[in-house]
Amino acid sequence: MHLVTLSHVLVVVVFIGGGFGFMGWVKQRMLNPLVNVGSTLAALAIIGVVTKESHVMSNVFSNEKVLQVFKMLVLGITTTTAVNLLLWRTSARTSLRKTMNRVSIPLGDMLYMITNSFLSGSEEGLVSDGFTAASTHYAKSYAQMMKDMREAKFEHYFLGHEEIYEHERTVARSMETLAQALGGLRNATNTQLEQLKHPKPLSPKASGTASPNTARQLFEQFNESITMSMTGVRQNLCRILHEPQFGQPPSYEINVDEDLRRNLMDSLSTFDTARSDALQGLYERIEQMASSHESTRANLEEVAAACGHFTFSLQSFGEDVLQYLDVLDDLEYVIIRKSRSWRWLLWWKTGAEEDRNKAIRLFESAEADTLMRTRQRSVSVPDGSAAVPAPVDLRT
Repeated sequence: MHLVTLSHVLVVVVFIGGGFGFMGWVKQRMLNPLVNVGSTLAALAIIGVVTKESHVMSNVFSNEKVLQVFKMLVLGITTTTAVNLLLWRTSARTSLRKTMNRVSIPLGDMLYMITNSFLSGSEEGLVSDGFTAASTHYAKSYAQMMKDMREAKFEHYFLGHEEIYEHERTVARSMETLAQALGGLRNATNTQLEQLKHPKPLSPKASGTASPNTARQLFEQFNESITMSMTGVRQNLCRILHEPQFGQPPSYEINVDEDLRRNLMDSLSTFDTARSDALQGLYERIEQMASSHESTRANLEEVAAACGHFTFSLQSFGEDVLQYLDVLDDLEYVIIRKSRSWRWLLWWKTGAEEDRNKAIRLFESAEADTLMRTRQRSVSVPDGSAAVPAPVDLRT
């Protein structure tokens, strides 16, 4: 009798308790909606067997409930697959391209309002309803893009296009980098506006000339020398971000405008020269205005540093956009090659480092996915033999 009781305790604690613990560990480890549903169904099956059918007390194991849940699962998967393939055909890959086209548009809108606030010296653009709407639009589009990417992963791996998926992830990382660089640009604008909110007049002894004598006047003098080149950079950046780089439906062919790329590179070069000249002139003016007063000189140098910080951040953002275009070129090249590989099936291989990188996890969460990998941009121009062929249909 005691052995029967002990066996009941062992079954409940070790097998049933261990089973629940293992399912909880898997659920917490993978953080995937499909795994959550599977864990819930398995838990319901175990609870039904233990509490209702009394198989533990009768010392008889029955797989009837397990088979019942398994049949329900197979029936649900079969029905869903049939509906998706025969009635309402949907593709996560197509949805991903559509979402990627939408993600960059609010970035262009926010860039325009941020640079406009800097040039005007007013924070109206940063607190406007348009900026809030653009920020909300980006957050929703980005969340949808990551969801579509996790679903498109299974399609790519089933078709043997794991390399295409890796490059699409790189595109997502590049978009994330652009969003973070835009956040740094906004912080630089806030720093400059904070300087203008609390102006510190120059000492009357600092200069006897009719030079500008406030932080705002010094800032306006800097803007006069850089507005034209900054406007050109902003125009090219906004055009690229508003341009649907993945083309139009239904094919969503990658379409990088080479004229826009060249215009952006030329405008960035012009802006870099104008920025250096404007900052040099700004510090020379500070030397003339505040040569005899240390506190005044420090106040003016704060204004100059804020101007330099913003222009450098804008220059870096432009370089990130060029890098984003290069990543799109890489993705286009991989799509055109269309090499198929099912190396992800060899998950047990632990030989070379490359094989370990290929043995990816089938389930990834948005929180665990790090989108901050840095990619060096190549500025060399490919020759005719290495040029990328014409875009192809991506529906296959």
